[in-house]
Amino acid sequence: SQSRHPAVSLCLDEFYRLYGVAAHHCHNIELSCAFLMRGPKWKKERVLTAKKVEDIGKKLDRCTLGSLISMIKSNLNLTSEDARYFEDILKHRNYLIHKFFGQHSKELNSQDTLLNVQKELRQLVIYLQEASSVLGRCSGIAKLEPTDLKH
Repeated sequence: SQSRHPAVSLCLDEFYRLYGVAAHHCHNIELSCAFLMRGPKWKKERVLTAKKVEDIGKKLDRCTLGSLISMIKSNLNLTSEDARYFEDILKHRNYLIHKFFGQHSKELNSQDTLLNVQKELRQLVIYLQEASSVLGRCSGIAKLEPTDLKH
């Protein structure tokens, strides 16, 4: 096995740290989207029991971000700008999770190219952190107790 130059190792450490932070924000985005859908799903139930609330939550928590965003777009009264924002979030998240490593794998071996990849990753972190924050605030409207809903 080839040993890496210490500077490259430090850059890689920062790269993986940034990737972890970005992935963490993606997770928070998914949780917020699942939480946003709880209220609309509760409202569709004729009789809402504690068991139903739990089952709906578990089912939503297993959904992919793409399916959650589709549900949000069809259940919440979004402006076209809001709908585009959700699609943009999905595009950024999918790029990070599904394409980022594939597009940058050859660039992880030198300090110069790693620094450029880190710049891109920092921009992704900033975008995803902001999206996570916005959706976290928005999902506060969904923090209704089942007993607060009128049938």
